Amino acid sequence: MALSLQIKEWSGFLWQELTGAAEVVGGILIYFNPLKGALAIALLIALVLLVQSFLQIALAFRIRKQNGWQWFALSSLVSLAASAALVIKLPFTIGYEPGVIAGITLLVAGIAYIAIAFTMRSGQR
Repeated sequence: MALSLQIKEWSGFLWQELTGAAEVVGGILIYFNPLKGALAIALLIALVLLVQSFLQIALAFRIRKQNGWQWFALSSLVSLAASAALVIKLPFTIGYEPGVIAGITLLVAGIAYIAIAFTMRSGQR
């Protein structure tokens, strides 16, 4: 964050500053109240999964004329369900790891990308 203050004309300046500020606030939360920090991290993971879900559904609609577009739609639904599960169960995130949910979601997304690649490859032959 301090380094980005020296290079203000850099195009990523604002994002770097916002990310640094979020990291500082997150670090302070975790230091003084680990439970609130864990909840904040779970919310952040849920937000990332929600954005991933919207982007994947947009990609699925964009390539819907291609074979295998349904893989992106399925992956989007899994991401959306994982995000909702994290938010709905937020006070109880101690009982399970939000990282496991995020990992499963990313695994499904990876499988979707591989499946669409194989579908596209087999269609070109």
